[in-house]
Amino acid sequence: MAQEEAFSQLVEAHQTSLLRMCYLHLQDRQDAEDAVQETFIKAYRSMAAFRGESSEKTWLMRIAINVCRDMRRSNWFKYISRHVTPELLPEEGTVITEDTLMLNMCIMAMPAKWREVVLLY
Repeated sequence: MAQEEAFSQLVEAHQTSLLRMCYLHLQDRQDAEDAVQETFIKAYRSMAAFRGESSEKTWLMRIAINVCRDMRRSNWFKYISRHVTPELLPEEGTVITEDTLMLNMCIMAMPAKWREVVLLY
């Protein structure tokens, strides 16, 4: 039972940040939710292999990024029109200011490789 409780706490602590990151990668709420669910499934299956060399959040983010990349590589993903704006991002309880909107737009305009570095930071 202790492993299930630990995993539940892991999900509670990181699901919102994972959803936001997946949403920025996939630009679709439902796809992002699917990616987060797949991330937690993969994390649960490999919890015993987690060596603790990084934080749990870093470990989960790496899994989520790989899941998002796999989803973007799939053939069906290429045919779906996706347009993301900062207003559509899942809320974290903070007020979005004009400066924040501009910053988000600049980050989303970056090439994917650079955007990923900024988002992980």
